[in-house]
Amino acid sequence: MFIALLALFVVSAVVITRSAVDALEPQARIAAQKTFAMTARQWSFDPPIITVDQNDAVTLNITSVDVTHGFSITEFGVNTTLVPGQTKTVNFTPDRAGTFSFFCNVSCGSGHSGMRGTLVVNPAPSTNVNNNANEEDEVEDEEEDNEDSDE
Repeated sequence: MFIALLALFVVSAVVITRSAVDALEPQARIAAQKTFAMTARQWSFDPPIITVDQNDAVTLNITSVDVTHGFSITEFGVNTTLVPGQTKTVNFTPDRAGTFSFFCNVSCGSGHSGMRGTLVVNPAPSTNVNNNANEEDEVEDEEEDNEDSDE
């Protein structure tokens, strides 16, 4: 009986200590830096689809190769003018997941209204895996083993 109680005490202390350590670990993952080179030309963006994770630090290096264009992602406050032959750097951090349009917001000719692309923001992956369920199973197994050894 004494051994069973001692084992229960030790296992409980391990679980409590592990829970305390988990509480100190950061809950959110460290955001990644994602950088893309883009080209704007009448009447498209290349690449037309950009995929990132929520809270990533996103950098777009956008070059217009023909005429003046604009680049806008309304939901994230992005709005800039692209001068031919120059590369413009745009930085933003998407704080919510979803599918968003980016588009040219400077009239650039007859196909201007179709000059669009898509920003796909995936939900931020979680890196804090909760192992408490596995630990509780291990505690129960150890308790059963200790009870068997007392008999």
